[in-house]
This record gives sequence, C-alpha cells and structure tokens, in this order.
Amino acid sequence: HLIREYLPPTEDKNIEFDSTYTMQVYIYGDGSGTLFRFAVDEFYDGGWKDTEVSLWVTVDWIGWKLVEWKLSEPGSVGSWISPNEAITGEKFRTDSFQFGYVPGVSAESGLIYLDEYRLVKKSDGPVGIGREDAVPLDYVLEQNYPNPFNPQTTIRYALPHAGHVKIKVYNMQGRRVTTLVDAVRSAGTHQVQWDGAHMASGSYIYRLETPDRVISKKMVLVK
Repeated sequence: HLIREYLPPTEDKNIEFDSTYTMQVYIYGDGSGTLFRFAVDEFYDGGWKDTEVSLWVTVDWIGWKLVEWKLSEPGSVGSWISPNEAITGEKFRTDSFQFGYVPGVSAESGLIYLDEYRLVKKSDGPVGIGREDAVPLDYVLEQNYPNPFNPQTTIRYALPHAGHVKIKVYNMQGRRVTTLVDAVRSAGTHQVQWDGAHMASGSYIYRLETPDRVISKKMVLVK
C-alpha cells in the first residue's frame, strides 16, 4: 500500500543538490498512523540511475510538525528499489513524497497536508558557539506560531541570500496596520514577534517583501 505524491513539473522539481543538504517539509498530521517518507533520484556514473528513500515516519500526531531528512546522516536511508540503499551519488533531485498504509495499524481514511517543502544546508558556526544555521535555496515564510494567538505570535522566515526585507501586517480590508521588519538581513532563518494586544480580534495577513519575492500568509487573533 504505497502512494507517491510528485512535485508539479516546475523548476523546483529539477533543482539538484548534494548530500550536504537536508530535506524539510511541514506536515499537518491527523493522527491516523499513516507512514511518510522522502524519495530522491540519485545521479552517478553519468546518469540518474537510482531512487533512494528516507526511513518511514509514522504520522501519529495532530497539527503541524516539521519533518526532515538529513541526507548525510548515517543510517537514515530506508529500503526500497535501490540495490545499495545508501546516499553515495554525485548529486540528487526530488522524486516524490511517499505515503504508506499498514492494514490493522493505520486508519482507513484521513487527511494530511504538506506545506513549505524546502532544501536547506546546515552549517556549524565558530568553534565554541555551537551554532546551526539553515540556509534555504528559496525564500520561506512559515506559518506563525501559535495560530490562532492571543495576543502575541512569532513569525519565522528564511532567506537564500542577504538582502533588504520587509515584514508587514494588513487587516482584511487591505490596510497596513504595522511594519515589523524593514531592514537588511543575512542569509538564513530569522524570526520576529507581533503583539496584537491593541488590535481587534479577527484575521490578518502578514507579508514578506523582498526585491525578488513577495509571500503572504493569514493569521488569526482571538481574544
């Protein structure tokens, strides 16, 4: 019982990366016990010859959770059609997300969402600091947390390179109510907090603006 969910035929599907990258996706779980794993195409000896998979993850939670596959992690490769079951290729590209059903264990029906799929490279900071920064290949605006919230919430975003960034909040009439960030930020992951103590309950739009990309998401303030 295997379902393969492919990326749409866009540039994202053709992005090539090496084993220093980590694959990440947010999964909204339904507690159904459905199995999930990543799958990548593997290039070696002049061609795309194998498909490798991560270990199965059991979706036994309800709500959003970040799931990742660190390709360089020993013992992180699952078993499927590849003869070597190892990350040894020269480069990789995304094949699919795979879901499994275990009779008698997984629920017979359910609803699972995937969001914010990304490839990040994690690098260690200077000795003694123990820092780990995720540098994505593209801009990322995460869902605020908590959501709904009262009165404070945190917004995380990531940049593939340094540049000028604006984070603005709008009401549902399109009127800007505040600007949270208007500055140059380095590549990597950042976060900012919004305090809606003086705002009315309801839905708001927060927007990441850069010279290259604009991304918007909705959040809900409940008092």
